[in-house]
Amino acid sequence: MRYLFCFALLISQTTFACINIEGVTLEGTYKRVGGGFHVDYLRARMAADPSSKLMALNGGPKERTDLETKLVKDPEDSEVPAIEDILTGNYTGGIEKLSALEDASPGNYSVAANLGTAYELAGDNVKALHWIEEGIKRNDNSHYGTEWLHVKILEAKIAMESDPDFLLTHHTLDFSEDDMQKEAYFYRYRDRELRQSELLIALHYQLGERMLFVKPTDPIVADLLYSFAVLEANTRVLEPAVELLELARTYGYHDVADIDERLARYQGIIDSTWKVTPRRAVNLVFVGALVLLLLLLGFLVVRALYRLMSPSASPPQDEIGN
Repeated sequence: MRYLFCFALLISQTTFACINIEGVTLEGTYKRVGGGFHVDYLRARMAADPSSKLMALNGGPKERTDLETKLVKDPEDSEVPAIEDILTGNYTGGIEKLSALEDASPGNYSVAANLGTAYELAGDNVKALHWIEEGIKRNDNSHYGTEWLHVKILEAKIAMESDPDFLLTHHTLDFSEDDMQKEAYFYRYRDRELRQSELLIALHYQLGERMLFVKPTDPIVADLLYSFAVLEANTRVLEPAVELLELARTYGYHDVADIDERLARYQGIIDSTWKVTPRRAVNLVFVGALVLLLLLLGFLVVRALYRLMSPSASPPQDEIGN
């Protein structure tokens, strides 16, 4: 059994494809959408600590000896010590071990991807970009095909090194909000056309991975959370967009006025939209049944009164005097 192919795959357990949620759209309609609710997952990642993943990496404390023994037998698992270094903040040690593995056996995808992660955490974004792009060349379907967004994140971080105000005038994901209103929306990146669902998966996965290590405040995470909120609002429903905007504020998104305006607008639409929730549906059935019962009782009472007061209900006149 292989314990690890890629550090990022190990630390991100995603559940974005199996849950439906209900909410209000920008148009003020109430509907159900697929694809899950991302905010709870991201909050959990923000609250977690990287070292907490060592237990999963090692298979539990009782299996530690077995894992150490296995590392000698299975070269594929020789990345584990490097991953342990990265998880505990020893990025230099992780880079040294991974570089030695790459020199000894070039071409392994997970070594390249983990080197990219380690270099980024160590603050060398140029080398990180090189290794993440190398990882994509070796396996472009890894991480649910979302590593293209990791590339864009690193490109934005490199741009910020020469222009600290880069994110004041740009977004890491530079999509058009107007384009999102189109029925068939695609985000174009290099030679790819990405559907709305692919954008949601990329943001879910890459933010979840990043928020495990990067705690508030951080301009890149704040920018991605803001873009995630805009994407949710324009292509799905508003309730998660509201929470994502609050997370963007927590991470220090620079345009507080924009967040406040969107929150007020989105919440206003939510509050003014009549929603057929399960609880409301039960209440409606109960009220409807009660109204029908009252109408039936009213009908029976009126009919009884009518019979009592009608001439045919009085005794014949010749029997009255007898």
